[in-house]
Amino acid sequence: MVNPWGNSLGLRIPKAFAEEIGLKKGSKVKMTLEKGKLVIQPAGKTSLKALVDRITPENSYEETGFGTPAGREVW
Repeated sequence: MVNPWGNSLGLRIPKAFAEEIGLKKGSKVKMTLEKGKLVIQPAGKTSLKALVDRITPENSYEETGFGTPAGREVW
């Protein structure tokens, strides 16, 4: 059943379906449209490589200074 949820729509996933694909409260999912159908599947963990691959000159920042050492850390 689809119900309003704020400005969006919420979809209830039957317990049996959730258990079969390992979904739990708070699970991240990937939603895609394939040939006019909504496909919902568990989102895999994002690897460090995938995150680094998304760095571009437009979304990277200069190094930030943190001041002088305050303890035994090495800069």
